Amino acid sequence: MAMSPINILIVVPACNEEDSIGDTISSIRQSIAHCSKAYLNATIMVVCDSCEDDTYFEAERALVGCSSLVVKVNFRNVGRTRDWGVRLGLSHQPDTDWIAFTDADSLVLNDWMSRQVEAYRRGYDAFFGRVQFDSSSPVLEQFRSNYQSQTHRYIHGANMGLSLSAYLKVGGIPLLTAHEDKFLVDRLEEQNLNLFWDSSEAVQTSVRMVGRAPEGFAATLAQFAQSYTSFI
Repeated sequence: MAMSPINILIVVPACNEEDSIGDTISSIRQSIAHCSKAYLNATIMVVCDSCEDDTYFEAERALVGCSSLVVKVNFRNVGRTRDWGVRLGLSHQPDTDWIAFTDADSLVLNDWMSRQVEAYRRGYDAFFGRVQFDSSSPVLEQFRSNYQSQTHRYIHGANMGLSLSAYLKVGGIPLLTAHEDKFLVDRLEEQNLNLFWDSSEAVQTSVRMVGRAPEGFAATLAQFAQSYTSFI
């Protein structure tokens, strides 16, 4: 018996990412195509938050020919931007089964979408995966070594997803300027939901040290670089 397709909403928050959003969208589209069309119907939602460049137009250009929506907001808040994208996306695609997230400075690999689809098929309520870095340096090699040796869980907004039922059960994405992904995990666990922790690095993320979120991944890298330089 053939499996019924999964309806997936992919939400990408973006703030002044005109140089990268096109490649991000291209990688998402390629990852969707990598899945059998019998497995999913996907809509890409790009939410341009407080952009002062051409992110909106670059996103529209990259999304031609696929199910998508690009909107502008002025939140200066990544958690609120993610959540707005979900809520607006659901108004256009109310039969959504699964919501996936990545970031506008990241590239998803070909198996990114299929990994989340598999988690959903296996009955998981949410998915959290690791990331790899898009460049190298002595500082980054040390950071990568520390990152890969850690035994605690990896939580990145650039590589996560959850079922619609889980999203509704926890009341949406926390409306925070940073660490909304980590607080989301706390809410999911408080509800005793079933989380899948993926050890693969199915997303390549930017290693810039001045980011858009005040306490985001870029800030973590910058703090590590400062301590590394002081140590040597």
